[in-house]
Amino acid sequence: MITNKNYVEQYKILNDKNKFYYESNLSIFNMVNEISLFIDYLKPKNILDYGCGNGVLLKLLKHKYPKINIDGYDPAIKEFSVIPNNHYDMIINTDVLEHTYTKKRYCGCSKSYQIFIK
Repeated sequence: MITNKNYVEQYKILNDKNKFYYESNLSIFNMVNEISLFIDYLKPKNILDYGCGNGVLLKLLKHKYPKINIDGYDPAIKEFSVIPNNHYDMIINTDVLEHTYTKKRYCGCSKSYQIFIK
């Protein structure tokens, strides 16, 4: 079984080899449109993209919503490897949970919830 630490290391290697995958993937624009529906409805002031990868979705959302504080966290990407210490009105978690094994999946949700309620 792949442990969380092994997965993070493998993801770092994959990201280094293919940094532009998400920029060339049209599904990222569909995600922006779908997430925008929630943002427009909820009107959050602070958003966390938990498991943001190399930050493509984060950058697109920041461009679309310049007045909203949007932070990212991803343990495999050095730039985003420290969990921001902030209160969040909304947490985005795309393409993350399916990559974790069951025990860690619940821990990740628990961590997200703890960040959300600060």
